[in-house]
Amino acid sequence: MEEAITESFLLRRRFFNDGLSRIRVNLSNLKNIPTVVIVDGGCSAVSYLPFNVMSITPLVDQHDADLRHGNKVTSVICQGSAWNNNLALPELECKFISVQAINKKGVSIQPTTEQFINYLRDVANETKGVSQVWNLSFNESEPYYSNEEISYLGHEVNRISREFNILPIISIGNVSRSNNIRLCPPADCESALTIAGRCADENGMATTPCSMSLRGPAPAGMKKPELSWFSTLRMIGGVIDTGTSYSTPLISSIAAHAFKSLKEPTPDLVRALLINKAERCAHDLRLGWGSPWKEGNNLPWYCDEGTVTLAWNSKIRAGFAYYWNDIPLPTEMLEDGKIKGEIILTAILKPLVSELGGENYFATRLQCSLQSISNDGKVKNLLGTMKESKEKELQSRQELAKWSPIRHHGKSFSGVSVDNTKLRLYARIFTRDLYQFDMSSHHELSEQEVSFVLTFKSHDKDSGIYNSMKQRLGPKVEVGIIEKNIDIDNTI
Repeated sequence: MEEAITESFLLRRRFFNDGLSRIRVNLSNLKNIPTVVIVDGGCSAVSYLPFNVMSITPLVDQHDADLRHGNKVTSVICQGSAWNNNLALPELECKFISVQAINKKGVSIQPTTEQFINYLRDVANETKGVSQVWNLSFNESEPYYSNEEISYLGHEVNRISREFNILPIISIGNVSRSNNIRLCPPADCESALTIAGRCADENGMATTPCSMSLRGPAPAGMKKPELSWFSTLRMIGGVIDTGTSYSTPLISSIAAHAFKSLKEPTPDLVRALLINKAERCAHDLRLGWGSPWKEGNNLPWYCDEGTVTLAWNSKIRAGFAYYWNDIPLPTEMLEDGKIKGEIILTAILKPLVSELGGENYFATRLQCSLQSISNDGKVKNLLGTMKESKEKELQSRQELAKWSPIRHHGKSFSGVSVDNTKLRLYARIFTRDLYQFDMSSHHELSEQEVSFVLTFKSHDKDSGIYNSMKQRLGPKVEVGIIEKNIDIDNTI
């Protein structure tokens, strides 16, 4: 039995104490848990103040700050599973850095957007090296005035996150009397994971979309939300509340642990990993690609039994075809020359974006495909249709999300024939409107960063697929987590 595959963790018991208003705070483990920057109304809860690892000068004063909301979000970040032991959640705890920047509703004097952005930039500089995960459980009260343009707030949060190597986790927003569909800024931030809400069934499992949650799509061809999770939660004081403000910190917590667990994490690699491990292959405007964990599974940075995941970061130049050759198709997924099982490919481009924020916000796009090559040299696309460049522009934007920086392809195979057990991954970056950056050709563009996560799933959980892949790749890969499991390589 291989520890790399069977690594598991303890789940909580199935009970729910409605009368419990306090959760025991364990301070002995603080040095071993990751930190999340919480941009919210601050934290005044005495029980959680020991979890606050840095003092940040507030943007708004104590009287006007929405401390009640901040305390609730903080309690979910720190101990979301402990407060909600009736739900299927992994047992994760986090420290935090409280950034007191959001006022209560009805406060007449608010910081300007420019003051808010400048403040966030200062916070990013001050917290650099302490945490790369930011929880933003707030939204503007109304959608941006244009369906096709990126909001000023979304664009500026994106600029800060890219400059300081931050992964923002942002709520998509809640339904209101004046808006029951369109997401609210900064949920249109390109580099963020935008989070919607989900309901729970009687067994505490994630099911249908939450009726309080706004939905996608996002402007400029982005697929939002990326993920969703429980939005009706119990939190500090035993209060039960509903909103995407509370599903968001659940994702922030698991993202922070991903950063801590991976050897060479980047914001886009963590994003790609969480999306890759969610349960949906097709994107849904209300659920995104689903939730990044379900009961019975290992945490996303561990391979489940019967699966193997390859993850890596690369830099590639626009206009050139790149191939990662000789990726083994696990023999455990072959039966009479046909693929049996599931393959999921997630790739995220760090795109070049326009300062104009319009419909053509993205000046670069990624096209990728997992391919098999027959013995006579013919190419078969197993994942990724490669039709983005062939279809008419409008159709390709609408049906294939042509300009979305996230490419996510998944399929369950039952009878696709292949001639051999070697696959290749193809990727190419395309450009447009480079004149706005004073460039006349893509040859002037520097290398672009792309994160890839590729998962193979056998129908047989006892197949030994992990060891098989590791042996066939040999020294080309290394274990990619601090302890064990995901293989990261730049030279497959």
